[in-house]
Amino acid sequence: EIYPGERYGVLAESATPVLDSIEVHYFDMMTGALKDIQYVKVDIRIPNNVDELPNLTDLQIAPNPTDYELKVMFELLRDSEIGFRIVSIDGRLIQSEILTNYAHGRQVIAINTSSFSAGQYIISLTDGEFVASKQFMKR
Repeated sequence: EIYPGERYGVLAESATPVLDSIEVHYFDMMTGALKDIQYVKVDIRIPNNVDELPNLTDLQIAPNPTDYELKVMFELLRDSEIGFRIVSIDGRLIQSEILTNYAHGRQVIAINTSSFSAGQYIISLTDGEFVASKQFMKR
């Protein structure tokens, strides 16, 4: 059994792109030799494809994964104010748009993602009361 101490350190890294477990490596700090590996399950809960906007239907995003531009497409059952926010998988706010008036019918919002770092993001649309979310990846 190995205990972290003055001769051992602990390094953690993701075992999968979306974290459901972490891989813990135990090294001998004197020799740098790998002594043990443990896999620890983690439970990360994030909004993922939440559809709760009663006035908004058929929410789609494309392309996913995206390189430079993400298109957000949806249908409004009546005229509405819609805003959005994009957060990184670790919860940092990346971009937000205040509530804007949209007419009922099919809508397409183009979002420039060229300045985003590669990784996973969540876009959430709101009418000020309800929220609909989708997850996407930036290459």
